Amino acid sequence: TNSSATTYLAVGSQDLVASIAGGVEQSVAIGDGVELDGSDSYDPDESDDEGDILYAWTVALDGVDVPLLADEPTTGEAILAFVPETATGWAGGSTYEFTLTIVRGARAAS
Repeated sequence: TNSSATTYLAVGSQDLVASIAGGVEQSVAIGDGVELDGSDSYDPDESDDEGDILYAWTVALDGVDVPLLADEPTTGEAILAFVPETATGWAGGSTYEFTLTIVRGARAAS
């Protein structure tokens, strides 16, 4: 008599990993160049068939999103470089929260 067994294995995707180099707190003065580096973010699945990793940066002041990056040409890149100036709305003595969200296919991480 022949005997066999069958099992089904569902393989899921791992979460993407978003990372900003330099730690969770950084200080900068008005007029100084700033570079936030998210290039250490990665896909543990290395799933190239889902396309490139896409990067989106947002900034908030006191928990409210502010449009200070709206005209920056680098907001879709892993590295966000800018100079905070009072003329463009940056306020000295304030703490801004930057969030990097990465997307690949249907997965996202911040």
